[in-house]
Amino acid sequence: MNASDPESRSITIDTKDASQSVDFAERLPIELIHHIIAHLDDRVEDYYCGNCRPIPSGLAACSLVCRAWSHICRARIFRTVSLKYGEDVSHRRLSFLYSTAPHLCEIIRNLSICLGGGPSTSEDWIPHFTGRFTNLSELRLHPEFITGPILGVLSDFGIMSLLPTLRLKRLALDSWSVDEAVLDLIPILSACSNTLESLSLEIYEVYRQAEGSDSVLPPSVCLNSLRNLNMISSVCTLPPTNLIRCPNLESLTVGYTYGDSPWDIPSWIPVSLSELILHGAPTLDFPDFVTAIRPSILRITISGYSHPLFDIMTWIGGCIGHLPDETTLRQLAIVINGRYPSHRSLYPEVADYAPLCSAILPLFSRGALEKISLNIDVYQKGIAGTIAASRAVGAVEEAFAPILEEVSVNEFQCITCDHGKIDALLVKNMVETFRDEHFV
Repeated sequence: MNASDPESRSITIDTKDASQSVDFAERLPIELIHHIIAHLDDRVEDYYCGNCRPIPSGLAACSLVCRAWSHICRARIFRTVSLKYGEDVSHRRLSFLYSTAPHLCEIIRNLSICLGGGPSTSEDWIPHFTGRFTNLSELRLHPEFITGPILGVLSDFGIMSLLPTLRLKRLALDSWSVDEAVLDLIPILSACSNTLESLSLEIYEVYRQAEGSDSVLPPSVCLNSLRNLNMISSVCTLPPTNLIRCPNLESLTVGYTYGDSPWDIPSWIPVSLSELILHGAPTLDFPDFVTAIRPSILRITISGYSHPLFDIMTWIGGCIGHLPDETTLRQLAIVINGRYPSHRSLYPEVADYAPLCSAILPLFSRGALEKISLNIDVYQKGIAGTIAASRAVGAVEEAFAPILEEVSVNEFQCITCDHGKIDALLVKNMVETFRDEHFV
């Protein structure tokens, strides 16, 4: 069997030492080689904070073993690629993919494009180049120094003509500008509405259409396949619209850290939504639930806070209380990631938990809420670690005593404080909860 043939079912590896030649002649099954290469590719996710994760060095080394190994590694090495369009069209990645190895465009699955402005007349090859990415399952678009209408820029780069040809599952629009009526967003969503399962929208600017411009109202778009929607922004939120529908949406993530825009849950979110994830801050108003959504899972995350824990717990309790129907809530997860000066002591006391406990105790007692997860950063200067851990656990136990008193043989509790974090897990009907999470 030829070792250089990519279709071979086994591969022979020969290595030579400087002093002697050793022929290992070990014939490895192709399945084993796939497992070896998959083990070296330890990237759990392709992106971190919007950037492509680096390619593992072992994966690059394996691609040099022989042609067959290179063929297998290639799909992983070029699975995720980041490009920069616009003023940086001479970037070596663009040149490499366009001129040297155009065949690699077909094996790229996840593409991140930074849009730096429209192409000039000397760059009329870019739309044709964009059309080569025919097998994308994920696309991330990030306009750089582009504000206002962007559909024309997307068309100039060939992106609008590419979208309908793809079976795109995930789309991320970062630092995006939309008009007040969200008209320019609809054509983008319509182009991939049949297959899109996950959508991420980060709204950077809401602009007004130029006076005198005749904006034709586009037909509404129905995203039947959409299951996950992520809308996190630190500047502004998506304006209200009745042009978007996603009847089968399962999970919604909404985040807003500061600003004076209304923090509304969009009216087009279906009532059947099962999971709601909130990223916020205690300085904000409570989210406005326009529709009577009834999530069974609620996750609340506060990152980089510098506010008193009592205020944070009050805000979290208020979010729970503002749910249209809190009786459907079965699981609650709270994550508080702290950021505070080293000279300041931050330690949750029993009283800090009071607003949260008063909000969730009725739900837990009535039997609706079955699982509570709590994760809090803690810091106390000048107190030994073991003492701090003991105090942290004791504060949680005392604050949640009314809930802990109901613990029966079918319930579970675990409260720990380690490495500067408090972790608490309270589960009612342990057997049923485990079954629902793992076998549904």
